[in-house]
Amino acid sequence: AAAAVLKAEDLVRRLHIDEQLTLDEVDAALCQDFEKLEPCGAGNPLPTLAVPGVSVVGHPHFLGRGEEHFDFHVRQGRTSRRVVAFYAGARFNELVDAARAGPLDIAFRPQINDYGGGSLELVLEDFRPSAK
Repeated sequence: AAAAVLKAEDLVRRLHIDEQLTLDEVDAALCQDFEKLEPCGAGNPLPTLAVPGVSVVGHPHFLGRGEEHFDFHVRQGRTSRRVVAFYAGARFNELVDAARAGPLDIAFRPQINDYGGGSLELVLEDFRPSAK
């Protein structure tokens, strides 16, 4: 029954972006504002943000012993941020190749990493080569 109703484009994963910002607008104060939206969960997800045209600086690397999670740093202008990609190890080489080719657009959820000493990090939702 589903095959009779659904088209191929109906099965393409779509990511809803709540706001597009510049990297310098993503800061600890923004995370504190988002905390006011809690509790977050299935019925109240954290906002997903996007920053277009970031450059990957340095080399992405896997976290821990496995190849399930990795992190990297991005820069836009004078601002740089750490990005953490949880459960995205299968896309590691894709990210490296895309970063070599030029700037990226990233979608993420910002968070304060209490384990990492209260530092701001961007939890990656998705990325693509930048159209800019």
